[in-house]
Amino acid sequence: MTQQTINYSNTFSSEQYLMIELPTEITLTENEELFFKGNQKDSAVLCTNNQTFEIKKALSSNTLYFLNEKGNVIESQTDHYLEVLPMIADFHSIYLLLSEIPYSGKENEKKISFKELSTFEQLLDQMQSSRNELKKYLKSINAFRLNGYIRIMDSELQGNIIDLILAIVEEQGWDIDHIPFSELTELLKQIKLIEKETKYIFIPCINRIGEWNDLENEIDIETEISQENEMLFKEFRLNKEKVIFFRAQRLIETDPDKKWKKNDFFTYFNELLPSKIELDEQILGKCVIEKEFIDSKIEDFPTTLIFLDHNLFPTNPRKRLEKLFQIKPRWRLNEIKPFLEHVCDANEILSKYSRKCTSMAGTVYYIKK
Repeated sequence: MTQQTINYSNTFSSEQYLMIELPTEITLTENEELFFKGNQKDSAVLCTNNQTFEIKKALSSNTLYFLNEKGNVIESQTDHYLEVLPMIADFHSIYLLLSEIPYSGKENEKKISFKELSTFEQLLDQMQSSRNELKKYLKSINAFRLNGYIRIMDSELQGNIIDLILAIVEEQGWDIDHIPFSELTELLKQIKLIEKETKYIFIPCINRIGEWNDLENEIDIETEISQENEMLFKEFRLNKEKVIFFRAQRLIETDPDKKWKKNDFFTYFNELLPSKIELDEQILGKCVIEKEFIDSKIEDFPTTLIFLDHNLFPTNPRKRLEKLFQIKPRWRLNEIKPFLEHVCDANEILSKYSRKCTSMAGTVYYIKK
């Protein structure tokens, strides 16, 4: 039996090394990056190109020793290690930042100080997230790159342009699955309201209500949409869910205090949709809720409606739930679930941070714990 003497190093320090346990989700390839990110306000995270992981200090059941290359000198020791767990980065602050200076038209750009705008790299430096997760989020809020900066469009300008796009599609009788981009933009440029806008500023508006048919490789958020690549955009199709979301927002925000009977709202809303798109109540339930909790046997009770876009809520599940309860203190499960399932298991987060109640009429609802 061979014996070996192991001694402590003269420069021994218990803080010299630290172990980190990588989860199976992290598979490092030749082009894969692995890096730590952190700032004074937030705790450090570990990122790959596609994922973000929170870092937690965990105790080890045994003391871990760090030996030199020969294996006979103890350089350091520790009784804890870093545990790495998948997390969802919270991008809500990015939306708030971009919405401070939205793109509101070519004539208004002269009034803007570009020092107040942000490039993609600047946003990435601010966020505790991976590069591709940030790209995915920016796409979800319909952001675009203009003159090197990441922007979102002013809701009124975007709404007016989309109203015009839908009107032109209807007037021309185009197939909603094959709408010609070039012909559409030529007609849009004849309208005085937007005649000064460049053609490619219409692309984010189309992204809000449709999908491109012919982009083999989708334009990256880090790439400027310009005359050089606008020829890639040939035709698009209307997306039913996106169109319903857009029309719901425009209708409700026009008169936010109006009280609607359910059947009246459906009838009026259906008239606003393109003739080839039918109302889908399930899709509408993903963005429109009743402002008040109505526990009434009257099926068509008048109520105020609220439009909610789940993309604009905090991506942290607990913060999102808190925001939802600020908007409406009492929720039915079928109402709140669509706004939670994008970031977490709805039943799990509700069981942790809410209380399940039953009304006198037998309606089950959730309130803040």
